[in-house]
Amino acid sequence: MKRLLKITFILLFTIILLLGFAVPVNMSNGTWYQQFFPNLNGRVISDITFIDSLNGFAVTRLSSTNDTNYILKSTNSGDNWSIVYRQYTYSIAPFNKVKFLNKDTGFVGGNNLLKTTNAGLNWIALPLPAGSYSEDFYALNEDTLWFADHIPFDGGLFRSTNKGINWERQYDAGPAPNPDHVYMYNARIGFMTRSSNLLYKTTNSGVNWFTIPG
Repeated sequence: MKRLLKITFILLFTIILLLGFAVPVNMSNGTWYQQFFPNLNGRVISDITFIDSLNGFAVTRLSSTNDTNYILKSTNSGDNWSIVYRQYTYSIAPFNKVKFLNKDTGFVGGNNLLKTTNAGLNWIALPLPAGSYSEDFYALNEDTLWFADHIPFDGGLFRSTNKGINWERQYDAGPAPNPDHVYMYNARIGFMTRSSNLLYKTTNSGVNWFTIPG
């Protein structure tokens, strides 16, 4: 009986070994395939987001000064893209982030902060404090918006609680580099970075910030 089991085991192992060499390994990309944007004339995509399985938005980074930023939209899962907004700028500030709260309301940050309420059909520029631009932003909801600008003196961390009509500086580093990224978990708790290696946290809506060691 033991001999029969041993022979059976050897035969089974041999069959598995032979099948392993005989069956080719599938090295394809599975369900991944390459998609293409229209000709962007040297511009690169700086951020991309999808509202659902079909509708997505992408934004571009400038290739030089005196150039045009693009907002692109896809309605068929990224298979085709069309340019829905162009913004000419004298500076090198790119479109750096796109975020949607729902299928209609979204924001794009960069040289200024743009907003749409009709799924990207039209965009309006929200007024920012003089001398600042949206290096990073976070839209907690349609009313409460945050943006960061690392430039000393004019920059800082700003918050609006009335849809971007007015802004209040929540952090100012003076002559030192100001915050360059911001994320809010809710209305009270949030995080920001300075110089990309200093992490801060607030638990009172940005009134006070303390460093997180790491």
